[in-house]
Amino acid sequence: MEHLEKLLRDVISVTQRIEASRKMYAAQIAPDFNAFNYIQTNELMLSRILADLLDPSQSHAQGDLFLKGFIKLLSCEWSDSIDLSSRPNQKIKVNTEVQTTASSDDGTPRRMDIYLTIKNDHHDIGLCIENKPFASDQNKQMTDYYKELEKRGHGLFHLVYLKYDGSEPSESSVAKDLLESWLVNEKITILSYADLIPWLDSCLGYIQNSRVQNFVKEFIGYIQKRFLGVSDMNERHELVKLVTQSSDSIAAAFLVKNSINDLKLSLMRKLLLSLEEECIQKGFVFSDDTKNINSRSIDKKYFGLYIFFDSHDRYGFRLEFFYSNNDGAEVGLCAKSPITDKADANFLELRKFLCQQLEWGFSESVLWPAWTSFKYKNWDTNPAPWIAIQNGEMAQLIIAEAETLFNTLKEKGKLHLLRAD
Repeated sequence: MEHLEKLLRDVISVTQRIEASRKMYAAQIAPDFNAFNYIQTNELMLSRILADLLDPSQSHAQGDLFLKGFIKLLSCEWSDSIDLSSRPNQKIKVNTEVQTTASSDDGTPRRMDIYLTIKNDHHDIGLCIENKPFASDQNKQMTDYYKELEKRGHGLFHLVYLKYDGSEPSESSVAKDLLESWLVNEKITILSYADLIPWLDSCLGYIQNSRVQNFVKEFIGYIQKRFLGVSDMNERHELVKLVTQSSDSIAAAFLVKNSINDLKLSLMRKLLLSLEEECIQKGFVFSDDTKNINSRSIDKKYFGLYIFFDSHDRYGFRLEFFYSNNDGAEVGLCAKSPITDKADANFLELRKFLCQQLEWGFSESVLWPAWTSFKYKNWDTNPAPWIAIQNGEMAQLIIAEAETLFNTLKEKGKLHLLRAD
């Protein structure tokens, strides 16, 4: 325990020193500025960025530079022998959201996130890239993509499963024994977003246009911050140097790593208990069971909490993580159960009112009349929301959001719309 305490003290010292330097030279280095802060980086946009980089005909004008490097990431024998530059009559096509012809079990066609084909006098290659930066697997999804590539009759084909953390497809997506067979027979490559950094970094020295080079640097920075929780590589390098100084510090670092899930669960319970107390004081109704949550349940997609103005209300304020691992936090007005009638008068009036009064957005959801992004959107690799829970700020922030919603409805005489007809 003594070694752990020393490591934590040393880590705090290093991070404080680096943070002081960041503030001192902020005007020169703008450490938190990144063009991707202003881009809608959902799954579709990330797929489009990757597809455009891989396509030699796209406006980056760097030819097959990115494609050559990406192919070398594939876990298959032929990836090292493909020579794209010397093949005659070659056609390379890269498309996103390509509808499959081999349907799923329920007869619904799927869409391949990225479908890449290379055809020349020597090769006919098909590549399906399943991009999972946030979402979880669908039932038999990877199995269906494999069948699709088989059906398309390529001489060589390969699946790429790109997951934010590099984990394998779930057993609901592909049976474990089948996945093992694909791995043995080099039919699939499993990548994390961190694996993209060496590929992009290796391309930087060969990019001939400064704008493209800057874009790739920004993309690398986005991946580091979004998926690795690293906004400053100097900080990361200093921490690695610190940890590798002794076997005791390495052991202590792994002890910390293995305690993260327990830490998150403890803090989430603290948040729910704080919100329950706040709701009692405000006269609101907090509906979540704070005793029965576990580390698995809080990491699931759509985990969230409800605060109701009244126990009889059908609609309440909700904070929800739209993706797994506490990612994609949104707040808004949400129903206890889906609205079966899309023409429901209360639902439509609430949507119109909140979009006008609070400038919230909406989709075709049958649960949410309207919602907006929460201040802390990504909780997986960002310590800030967990610190806010520890010091009590998070509960105050969530309660304030709920009060704003309820007060707006109350002032305009709309509270009755929260109840079921």
